Amino acid sequence: MREKYVKSNILSANQNIEHFFGRKDFIVPNNEKVFFLNQVHGDAVVNIDNISSLDSELEGDAILTTKKNLFVGVKTADCVPILLTSRKASFVAAVHSGWRGTYSKIIENVIRKILMKYQCSADDILCSIGPSIGKCCYEVGRSMMTRFDNKFVLSKEDFSTIDGRSFLNLANINKKVINKLGVSNVELLTNCTSCEDSFFSYRRDGSRMNNQISIIKTIR
Repeated sequence: MREKYVKSNILSANQNIEHFFGRKDFIVPNNEKVFFLNQVHGDAVVNIDNISSLDSELEGDAILTTKKNLFVGVKTADCVPILLTSRKASFVAAVHSGWRGTYSKIIENVIRKILMKYQCSADDILCSIGPSIGKCCYEVGRSMMTRFDNKFVLSKEDFSTIDGRSFLNLANINKKVINKLGVSNVELLTNCTSCEDSFFSYRRDGSRMNNQISIIKTIR
């Protein structure tokens, strides 16, 4: 029987955290509360260490916290979800990176804040890039392809051109940004949300209402 979520090997090996990349039918275990931001497809990183009320409504596309036993998460339906922690689980982070977030390097903002605020090294960071629309399905216009190529110097793993049509690999572009910051403990899950019907996909379904969630928390 297929699980209602996808797990990352690199994060699962850390016994101090719990995480899930949910499919359509995923339900948060024990109906635990999850803290989400009002996602705006930007590059803002919100730290919730000093937030007393978990009912606060905050805008941003990345959450960073040292709070224990609190799931933080992001909602996606083709965009790239990224979950992070450290070897000692000194923090957890959840990132929503669509094409705008990828282009503005939101994941770089997150990692730089982690390195500065928590004084851990890049080698201590553990990162997993979750299910998102793959290069097989993410068709973009020529102007967008040119913008990304000018900024990232795309390699053959980052894009493809088929019969004059251009396709981007947002997940791999995010991975390259992460690696360039010295973070080598990165796992990229290759599930395509458009190919696999067990995930919601905006490109496939055309709905802005449906999304899956990716969540992470420190448990000790």
